[in-house]
Amino acid sequence: MMEVAAALLSTHAMVWGPEVLKPPMGMPFLLAAAACAWTLRLLPAETYAHDLPSMHDLVALAFLVDLSQMAVHAASHAAPWLRASHALHHRATRPCPKDAFATGWIDAFTQMICPLFTSLWIVKPSRTTAMLFGLLYSHWLVYLHSDWPDHPVRFLVTPSGHKSHHARPDTHLSHIFRCA
Repeated sequence: MMEVAAALLSTHAMVWGPEVLKPPMGMPFLLAAAACAWTLRLLPAETYAHDLPSMHDLVALAFLVDLSQMAVHAASHAAPWLRASHALHHRATRPCPKDAFATGWIDAFTQMICPLFTSLWIVKPSRTTAMLFGLLYSHWLVYLHSDWPDHPVRFLVTPSGHKSHHARPDTHLSHIFRCA
């Protein structure tokens, strides 16, 4: 578990700067939840075994996390008890990397922790695959809040597409795969 924390914290600080690590409900909350789940053996047995990364499991995790996170994201714009917590994230109408994980505690739990842990139980990836997905996905979320140029892959969400969501919160609710 320590290698996960070290990889996430060090790569995020190097690529995006240390300010992305500061919101307590972001990376620290995610790592605390992962450490608790790991220590209490609440993850699928497969997740404790080292193995080569599985492209199939990476794609399945991306699809399931994005689908479930998009559903919760839509609810967080509709349900008043979720909206108040998610509104903290939307204070940034022109988001930057430090805003990627800046949100309320309820929003962090329902939109980050629940989709991730549910997807881990459905896919049951190896430890290596789960770690790789966590590293790639967390950087992807920060990239979407950056001023870096849009990538050319048409079916994936871009930073400009996500910025339009921050300007008009009822649009562009997914985080990985572009929906109409």
